[in-house]
Amino acid sequence: MQEQLPTYAAMPSGRARSASETARRVQAFLNRRTFLGAAASVTLSLSGCSWSRSVFHPTTFVEDSTADARGSEPTVPNIVNILNERATLVRGWRATQAKVTYYGPRTYTLDSMIHVEAPRNFSLVARSIRGSEVELGSNDERFWFWVKDNEPNVILTARHSDLGIAQKRFPLPFQPEWLVEVLGVVPIDEGTVRVEDAPSSPTGQPRVFVVSDRVNAQGQPVTKAMLVDTSHALVLQHELISEARVPIARAELHHYTIEPKTKVPLPGLIKLDWPAAKTKLDIKVGSMDINPAFPPKTWVLPEIPNCPLVDLGDPDAPDNIGPEPKVRPASQRRHRT
Repeated sequence: MQEQLPTYAAMPSGRARSASETARRVQAFLNRRTFLGAAASVTLSLSGCSWSRSVFHPTTFVEDSTADARGSEPTVPNIVNILNERATLVRGWRATQAKVTYYGPRTYTLDSMIHVEAPRNFSLVARSIRGSEVELGSNDERFWFWVKDNEPNVILTARHSDLGIAQKRFPLPFQPEWLVEVLGVVPIDEGTVRVEDAPSSPTGQPRVFVVSDRVNAQGQPVTKAMLVDTSHALVLQHELISEARVPIARAELHHYTIEPKTKVPLPGLIKLDWPAAKTKLDIKVGSMDINPAFPPKTWVLPEIPNCPLVDLGDPDAPDNIGPEPKVRPASQRRHRT
């Protein structure tokens, strides 16, 4: 059974902890751990996941390809440095056999293809025996969202600069830049983050929230928080929270494994939740192709027959598209051609 992770939104304010204090806390944890040889075939449980013992190293967080991180003192800057090193090693990835499960009025699982590349490129195409069911994505200029059974059947799109306008007209459960960050290919700006204490894991592993304050597309203050296992430098959770500490979006990352080429730990399960939109998605990633050469068409706005584009940032766009699209009866649904 997976642990219910602590959320920053539920934490009282004023929990800031200095980097040196966190370092002492992490070092104390590491000092009391007993690490067996790397050749041992023992596994440990971490957030409900099984890890090979060869993943761990007695004097660092997670053994990866960052040579100067090994043996370094486990301070918060070092954690950020390790996470950023991984983001430079994994600039993008492709998963062609992913499974996406949607939880809503009805629950269903679809075969999916996912492509992601820093800083804004993202594509998810979910299919059934009827063909494409959901397509969402973004490129440097704009983002888009299409669901086959929505009524009216249109492709919703907007420029990134018009996201605030778009969200007012249609509450899209999709924050493109945040989602790309969740997928692990965007570095952290160390100068914009602070560290606040977080509850330790049930097994005593120390954790912190890495927090940054931002302004959203509507000009409203928001907070981004990452829950990080400081003994292994693993991001366990991402949150977007309003100024009133109301959750906007949340992502949990589970089932980490080490990618063999880069030696970077990558999650096998990503659980996404947009509370206001009452939308939850589980993404079982499956096998990944790391840093592939993406064809340019990967990031092109899709063309779907008989599905017009609706630019949500266009003042002349229709207003009768939300806030909750209707689902057509099965007898009226059409196959994509």
